[in-house]
Amino acid sequence: MIRIFIDIDNIVADFETAFRKFLNKKTGKKLKREDITEFEFYKCFNIPEEEEKKLHGEFSSKDGYNKLRSVRGSKEGIKRLMSFFKVKYITARPNEKRNLTLEWFRKNKIPIKHEHLIFSKEKKLYSSQFDIIIEDRWEDAIKLAENNKIVILFNYPWNRKVDKNGNSIVQENIIRVSNWEEATKSIESIAEEKFKKEPKEDILKIWKEGISVQMHFNQMIMRNRITITSVIYVAFSAALATFRWQKTVIEIRGIPLYLSDIIVFVAAIVLFSYFLIDTKYYLKLLIGSVNFTEKMDMKYKNLGLTTLITGAISHEEAKSVLKSYYFIIIVIALAIIVIPKVLIFFL
Repeated sequence: MIRIFIDIDNIVADFETAFRKFLNKKTGKKLKREDITEFEFYKCFNIPEEEEKKLHGEFSSKDGYNKLRSVRGSKEGIKRLMSFFKVKYITARPNEKRNLTLEWFRKNKIPIKHEHLIFSKEKKLYSSQFDIIIEDRWEDAIKLAENNKIVILFNYPWNRKVDKNGNSIVQENIIRVSNWEEATKSIESIAEEKFKKEPKEDILKIWKEGISVQMHFNQMIMRNRITITSVIYVAFSAALATFRWQKTVIEIRGIPLYLSDIIVFVAAIVLFSYFLIDTKYYLKLLIGSVNFTEKMDMKYKNLGLTTLITGAISHEEAKSVLKSYYFIIIVIALAIIVIPKVLIFFL
């Protein structure tokens, strides 16, 4: 599986906009993004490096990092990548910003795990851990590209480098993108090309793993459904067994509720809870694994097992049958509760 590292500032969090506005206010200047032609802000603002460090400390102390906006499309793009690839984050921020960084991710609802966050200014030291990195600094991009890593470089004024003739420098392994949509498409294209070059044995192995995952989810779902069906059957049997001792337990607006009603009502709640878990979680996991191998069937012309199954019964038909199954049980439950009331009313 392709491993991806993502830089944070200017890739996920829009640091440049916030810090540039802060420096404009402090220095009385009116620089725009196009004026930031160097990664180091002090060079663009024509101030000493030490002064920038001091102002950066002030920006940080005033909760500047917490107020950063997310880069447009970053949340959606990262979720999309995480669906297919292994993703970690790497940043040149100091390690003491770890908790603040994690909190910012949670506040902006961008997925992250504590163990998937790396703090280091020397990203090349971690090059063995990733295949692709999403970056915005030219100097880091060059080092990593020369180390045979693919760099997805977000196109910013500070990384637009030209040669002595004024022509843009094109570097092997560096792919420039303008936004997150282009970034995800580029990575997916790279993954597709890599997948095509993999030996057929590896493709078949991955396909078999996909089928194995399908079988695992299917067996787990069937076991759970058998269990819940057994529980409901026992509950209904208990309700019918107590039917002849129809003594009122409680009364709601003149309508008596018997022990059998309460048993069925509790069983119905349990059934509905599992219905939500079954259809909104387990079934989606199964369909996801089916979709994966189905795409492999169509793309690589494998054994075609998944495609044959889907041809026999579609996802929508499977969902329809499942809903019918639960509907029938609910109708039976209602009948057990309602029919005695109707008989009492007429008799």
